Amino acid sequence: MQTFASSSVISNTCVICGASAPNGCALCNGTVYHPECYRGLGERLSELMVAQRNEEIRRARCESAIAEAQTTWYALRSFLFGSSIDLEGNRRAIIESHSTTSRINVDVAQIRGQLTSLWDFWPTYPPDWESRKDAVLIASNHRCQRCGATGISIHVHHVRRIGMGGSHRLENLEATCAHCHGREHGKDFEEREFSPGAKPSAYTKRVDLIRRAIEECRDIRFSYKKFEGEKSTRTLTPRLLKQVGQSLCVEGWCHLRKDTRSFAIQRMQGVKFVDGGE
Repeated sequence: MQTFASSSVISNTCVICGASAPNGCALCNGTVYHPECYRGLGERLSELMVAQRNEEIRRARCESAIAEAQTTWYALRSFLFGSSIDLEGNRRAIIESHSTTSRINVDVAQIRGQLTSLWDFWPTYPPDWESRKDAVLIASNHRCQRCGATGISIHVHHVRRIGMGGSHRLENLEATCAHCHGREHGKDFEEREFSPGAKPSAYTKRVDLIRRAIEECRDIRFSYKKFEGEKSTRTLTPRLLKQVGQSLCVEGWCHLRKDTRSFAIQRMQGVKFVDGGE
């Protein structure tokens, strides 16, 4: 009995606010986001971090005042000059501060969760790459998960490459020595490793161009290699992106077959707009 991979249509709405996102920024899984929404998340997170710090300072001042009220010097000064510290007021302020901090922490966790979900499919190395890298290295005990080597330079490798529809999620990352990493990519990785400042991959640029073609109702042309090895040149009127199994695909009207067809983006090469552009 033949089985088919499950598929789901990729929405063209911003993954942050849920509104339509024409000309939005594409992630490597085909979803999009508004740049202003992304900036807003960062700004809101910064505000919350400042608020967290302010609450810490507030509690420290209250705790200091309470501690001072328990000293002999304060008792003498209070007796001589009549000054007093509002102990109950400071205790209430500490309780209120803890409550405020708890609410802030919930908001911080929510925003960090949204950012992590975005960075899972970031076009380049994500802003939190170093923490992801450290998590993989710690989990592997700084040992190559391919050959078991240790005590040498250990890299973090994407098991399923970004250009093949992979992600930056921890389950798609593994620790490899420079030799095993280089053998996987067919390159010499001795004494070097990918830079977090790398440019978006060709795959991500391809996804972005297809997104634009759908939004602007433009035809695209590309060469395509099927799993069996058959090659062809296609012109497509793209209609939507969808996830089929582990592959991100574009569905549309194929001018060659005169029918609706789906194409795995990882197998498309030389994608261009029919009316010019790449």
